[in-house]
Amino acid sequence: MWRELYPPEELSRLAQLASLAAKLFVDFHYCIAPGLNIRYSDPAELEALMSKIRQIYGAGVRNFGLLLDDIGEELAFEEDRAAFGETIDAHCDLACRFYEALKNLDSGIVLTVCPMQYFGKGDEYYISSLGRSLPPEVRVFWTGRDICSRELTSQQAAHFTRHTLHRPLYWDNYPVNDAEMYNEMHLGPLIGRDPDLYRYAQGLIANCMEYCECSKIPLTTIADYLWDSEGYDPETSWAYAIEQAVGKQDAAAFAVFADHLRTSCLLDNNSPSMQKVFASVAQSFRAGNIGAALAGVSSYIEATAQCVQWIKKDSALNRELSKWSEKFLVFSDIVAKLPEAALSGEKSDIDELLALIDAYEAKPAVLTKFNIRQELGGFLGLS
Repeated sequence: MWRELYPPEELSRLAQLASLAAKLFVDFHYCIAPGLNIRYSDPAELEALMSKIRQIYGAGVRNFGLLLDDIGEELAFEEDRAAFGETIDAHCDLACRFYEALKNLDSGIVLTVCPMQYFGKGDEYYISSLGRSLPPEVRVFWTGRDICSRELTSQQAAHFTRHTLHRPLYWDNYPVNDAEMYNEMHLGPLIGRDPDLYRYAQGLIANCMEYCECSKIPLTTIADYLWDSEGYDPETSWAYAIEQAVGKQDAAAFAVFADHLRTSCLLDNNSPSMQKVFASVAQSFRAGNIGAALAGVSSYIEATAQCVQWIKKDSALNRELSKWSEKFLVFSDIVAKLPEAALSGEKSDIDELLALIDAYEAKPAVLTKFNIRQELGGFLGLS
C-alpha cells in the first residue's frame, strides 16, 4: 500500500485536511510505514517512497514520519541480509537516505522516525545506534520504559538523550484503549509525567482512543499539562475537563460515573470516590452504627440516581460510553438494593442482591476494580 499513489479524490480530501489543520494552528504530519515489505538494498524502493511523498507534498504537507515499528526483527530478503547484515544497519541507511531526499525536495521539511525498538531504557544497541546515525534535527519517537508507560521522567529522558544524541519525542500511549485494554475506558487525567519533562524531551504526543468524544476528557488534561506542566494539577484539570465535556449542570452527576473509568496503564485503582464512601459505610456498620452506615449509602444512592438520569440522555458522549454505562446501571441497582438487604437480612432480599452482582460481574466492561461480592460480604454475610 505504501507504494501506491492516492487517487485524485482521496488526495483532495487529504489536502483539505492539511489545510484545515493549518487554519487551526495544528502541525499536520503524514507518516508512512514501508517496513513490512521494503527491499532496503534496492534503489528503486527509495524512489517509490519519494514518489508517494512528492504527491503528499503537493497536497500541502511539510511534516513527515517514517514508521519502522511493529515489523519483523530480521531482514526478510536475502539481498538485504547480504548488503547490510543487521536490521539496524538497513534502518540507519534508509532513514538517512530518506531524509536526504526530503531535504532535496524542501529544506524546510521536518522528519520524525519511529524506530523498530520504540520503548526501553534508550541505551540498547538498536536505538542508540539508530539515534547516533540520524542527523540531530531528525526527531525520534519513543514511548518510554514500556509500550504504555506509567511514568515518563526527566531522568529517563536525559538517559535516552545521552545514548541516542536525540531528545525523545514521546509517543504517549494514553488514553488509547486498544488491544487487551479494550474493556477499559480511559477517562482519567494524565498523571505520572514529570513537571520538568519539557526541559529534556522534544515533546509529547497523545495517542487517542477510537472514541472521539470520550478522548476529549483526558486530552483536555493533557493540554493543561503541556501548557503549564509545572503548575499542572491532575484533579483540578480533570474536574474542568468533565465540566467542558458535559456542562456545569451535569458535571457532578457525570463525575459519579467517571469515577469508575480511571483504570489504565497509568493507574491500577478505580473508583476512588466510591471506595471512600464504601469504606466509611463498612466501618460504621462494623461499629454497630447502622444509622450512619445507611446515611452514607443513601447519599451515594442519590448521587448514582442523578447519574443514571444523565446516562439516559441521548448524546454522542453517551453513545460512546454505552458499553460501560450498561454495567453502571446494574451497579446502581446493586447500590439501591443494599439498604433493604442490610436492614431485613431476608434471604430473598440477599438472593436478589446476589443475582444483581452476578449480572454485574458477567459484563466484561471494567468499572469498579475491587470485588463487590467480597466488599458487601463483610457486613451482609454474602458468600
